[in-house]
Amino acid sequence: MTKGVMTLVDHEAASALYTRMDGTTESSGGSAANTVAGIAALGGRTSFIGKTRDDELGRFFGMIYNL
Repeated sequence: MTKGVMTLVDHEAASALYTRMDGTTESSGGSAANTVAGIAALGGRTSFIGKTRDDELGRFFGMIYNL
């Protein structure tokens, strides 16, 4: 993987990466979500349309954004 570049990975690759990391912190994001969050922080009215998977990360994202 190249540092600073988004790389899509499948579930197996993600699991392998998580097991190699020490002390992780999960946070939601992505360019669209980060842009919406920035605009909202500046007082703009925003909406985000997307979908999540019914798995641990999807539920985490839903919890953060009150979905």
